[in-house]
Amino acid sequence: MEFTPYDATVYVKADFTPVYFYIWDSNNNTQLNGNWPGKQPATTTIDGETWYYQSVRITSADYYFNIIFNQGNGKPQTSNITRISSDRYFTAHNNGTSIEYEDVTSQYLGIETIHVDTDRAAPAVYDMTGCPVREMKAGQLYIRNGQKILLK
Repeated sequence: MEFTPYDATVYVKADFTPVYFYIWDSNNNTQLNGNWPGKQPATTTIDGETWYYQSVRITSADYYFNIIFNQGNGKPQTSNITRISSDRYFTAHNNGTSIEYEDVTSQYLGIETIHVDTDRAAPAVYDMTGCPVREMKAGQLYIRNGQKILLK
């Protein structure tokens, strides 16, 4: 199956301002959002609350990016959040010395992380209930490599 590039969006609901996203890719450490501390992201409203977000283009099946949420130069920041290649949702809290975060993606997308049983060969594609799929049908939503895909 040929890879089709797509956008992966990172959302964060933060209890602090300003919010900066510093983003770099995993393949060659290229800065994707400018020099440190990165850029202030756009905002949107989800369930009546303000969320910060930014999208990154995923250009190959093995492409990942990393992100740090921060408040600017010399201000609190998260640890490195790595290997992102799909939409992700986080909450972030400034504890005074650093920023703690929690991945809450499953609460917003309703998809839990898929764990592959390495003791036996597993199909690469799953339906939205997490069951393996041997044949995909047009117009259906599937999960492949942790990504939602729509077969046209």
